[in-house]
Amino acid sequence: MAQKRLDEFSRREAKPSEEIEAKTLPFTEAITKERKTRPFPPLAPKNLPPSYFVSATYDGKAKKALIKLYEPVSGQIYFWLDNTGHKPYCLTNLSPIELEKITRLMQHPGFDHFEIVDKFDPLLNKNVKVTSVIATDPLAIGGRPTGCIRDIIIEDYPKVAETPIVQEPKVWESKIKYYQCYIYDRELLPGMIYEVKDSKLVLKNMEETEKIVKQIQKTFEDAPNEEQQFIEQWAKLLEYPAPKFLCVALDIEVYTPIPTRMPDPREAAYQVVCASLYGSDGQKKVLLLEREGVREGTEHPPADVVLEYFPSEEKLIRAVFGALWSYPFVITF
Repeated sequence: MAQKRLDEFSRREAKPSEEIEAKTLPFTEAITKERKTRPFPPLAPKNLPPSYFVSATYDGKAKKALIKLYEPVSGQIYFWLDNTGHKPYCLTNLSPIELEKITRLMQHPGFDHFEIVDKFDPLLNKNVKVTSVIATDPLAIGGRPTGCIRDIIIEDYPKVAETPIVQEPKVWESKIKYYQCYIYDRELLPGMIYEVKDSKLVLKNMEETEKIVKQIQKTFEDAPNEEQQFIEQWAKLLEYPAPKFLCVALDIEVYTPIPTRMPDPREAAYQVVCASLYGSDGQKKVLLLEREGVREGTEHPPADVVLEYFPSEEKLIRAVFGALWSYPFVITF
């Protein structure tokens, strides 16, 4: 039996009155009304039904990792902010005692604390103890031209070392984007289905799909142990049901005085005269700029395409951005 998508199990049907009202409202008015009812940022509620992990980033204001979840039934993106206390860090072969001698490090506004951790060294083929330098901000670790913790350790330690340096100071995991470190440390899988339960991000387990995953793993039971983990991850990513994404295709047309020449987007010297939107929900819109001296053509679009005219380029562009507000995914050039 073919697998079903999550959004096929429970889809909210619009009430007749809602459908009639949406049809009678002009396109831009309908979008504006919808936008007013949807808060931003769309923070995930305490409990969120199965949703797809589609993206990760760092929220500079909250100073936390942020996971973007696509909930297929409502067709909306939700933001889940980390609540595990995870912080940016880098690793070094210097001990906390040696690091405490570096004044610029200890007085750095982004420095938080040290931790001794065990890490596997593939070159030595054994676990080694290293110091994790914890910071409050990813840019404190690296990313700025000067004054980053990773640079301070390398530059300043030779100046404060009391004995001849036996081993050169080294820093690891300082050039990896923070959200990538976060995903790896939390063992999160982009593309997989998660739930938010009591504000905690939990991997969704689907029994029928897990049976298929087990069968795939049996096929590769002779694979080395280090490969088994990746086999399981890829099997889950490929076998778990995929959603029907709510998306819109966008295309814009810019006026050019020379038909054979493409307008330069860096200059933006000419007006946007048209924008077309085709949504996966069946919406088909063409937004046109009213221009003096340009007559309306005689060609008629298909009956299911809605035309809307705008007296200025500004209003047309505002309408485009307003329309994009209704779709979590945009496909364009």
